[in-house]
Amino acid sequence: MNVPVSNVHTTILILQISRNVFKSRFILHSMDFQVIIDAANKKFGKPCLVHAVKNIATLKSILADKLIKVPKSKKGKSPMEPILGIDKTVFLSLGFQYNLAHHGWPYALIFDIGLAKSNKIAVYSDFIILGAYKLIVSYWKENDPKYLDVIKSKSPKIRRIIEEFLDTGRFAFWKIERELFNALMKYPQKRKLINLIRKYVNSEKVSSKKSYLKTHFKHARAEIVSYCPIFVEVPMLIGFYVQSKKKKEFFSMLNKTNLKTDINNLVIFNENFRPKPIKF
Repeated sequence: MNVPVSNVHTTILILQISRNVFKSRFILHSMDFQVIIDAANKKFGKPCLVHAVKNIATLKSILADKLIKVPKSKKGKSPMEPILGIDKTVFLSLGFQYNLAHHGWPYALIFDIGLAKSNKIAVYSDFIILGAYKLIVSYWKENDPKYLDVIKSKSPKIRRIIEEFLDTGRFAFWKIERELFNALMKYPQKRKLINLIRKYVNSEKVSSKKSYLKTHFKHARAEIVSYCPIFVEVPMLIGFYVQSKKKKEFFSMLNKTNLKTDINNLVIFNENFRPKPIKF
């Protein structure tokens, strides 16, 4: 269902979300996660691409420049990113998975799925950082269990997380990423493993991007990266996401930018995700 939008084709999606949605990262198949995706699809009439934003200062800078810049370096980035070739990229997600993954980042810019047509944007059918660490640990389990035992012996935390992955498939790799990456760098056959990782990444790259995203959006298994800056302008920019508790700060900032929005078209989704009109 398409909804009316303002004269600049931009609207705001405000979601009031119960706190348990953000308890842990990568809650990819929970009911709470799916209702967020369904609410967005109902509003915009099709799947959308989202760039999560951590704070209002970053969002203000993006809107002032009307550009999401490719970072020269990323603070707190995964050490795996250079190996995968995604260290100098802008991350996008299909729906709100990165807002969820990053402990509930409160803001996001929402783009039309047509943005993915750019040949500077790559779509992968898996979360390739997670997939890389799964491949590494699985390789050690099958081919070098003694080396894996040495890694697990370094701390009870490392042992617990690795064994949980091997037993259940759930892998909280980010909690021990530095230790895993250091173990990879010290591994005598690291070149062989790195080649396997890159082969895996290439195998996950999607050729028919738009078709894949439209077909698979309910499963949200997509890693999307842009190797060039993304212009924050219509028609590709179709809206924003902001948590309810941040809406006053958001509108105060928005009113100071050149981006004008017709507030008559705003809706809010309450905790039951039923649209209600709101007034400011």
